[in-house]
Amino acid sequence: MLRCETLLRCSQCKTARYCNAACQVVEINALEVELHTLLSDQMEALLAQTRERIKEQADRLQQLSCESSLCVAL
Repeated sequence: MLRCETLLRCSQCKTARYCNAACQVVEINALEVELHTLLSDQMEALLAQTRERIKEQADRLQQLSCESSLCVAL
């Protein structure tokens, strides 16, 4: 009997194989940590982009406000 025939198959994807339920849990936990790290990094990047965009918009609004104040004063 081949080793792959003795391994348990994932009931969800039908592709992944594990020697037992404990190994499956270990791999799932490792994947969850990896996914969490990836998503955290992406969220931090998106947050930084959003902050920069808001700052640029605030600067532009302030500039427009100053320009309109000058127009009213003239």
